[in-house]
Amino acid sequence: MLNTQTSPAGALFALVTLDAQMRQMGFVQGARYLVQLLMPGAAGSFREVQVTPIGQAGAIITLRGKFPGESEERFYWIGITAFGSDQIFAGRLGGRIDQAMDLLSGFHHIFSTLQLHPPQPAGGGGSALGSWEVAWSKVSTAAVANIWK
Repeated sequence: MLNTQTSPAGALFALVTLDAQMRQMGFVQGARYLVQLLMPGAAGSFREVQVTPIGQAGAIITLRGKFPGESEERFYWIGITAFGSDQIFAGRLGGRIDQAMDLLSGFHHIFSTLQLHPPQPAGGGGSALGSWEVAWSKVSTAAVANIWK
């Protein structure tokens, strides 16, 4: 699934534990870093066409390009949002440009129905889940808005 060139169109989601390097990054820098992790060897053949920072909620990087030796143009969105205090939720969505309109409904369904429950802060309280829901709502809204551009 990490071999982006041979992966089918669709989505890859991961919970990523923050390391010392990632803790020093903002969401946009973190999303760019994850492009290297989620698209190993392929990121160099794609150009960044849009960056969507979503304040304290996350960021989305939009990429477009062709894999070496291929003629089909592809698009990818790499998005991240905080998940508890030690992790981020990362996603890679994409496929061929000519499939974009067919993939929109599936991506919209994923964004609107995905429900995760981040770890609660020590000592109880429900603020982590509430913060996650607000962050995910902002990320999904921004992603869907970008899909339609």
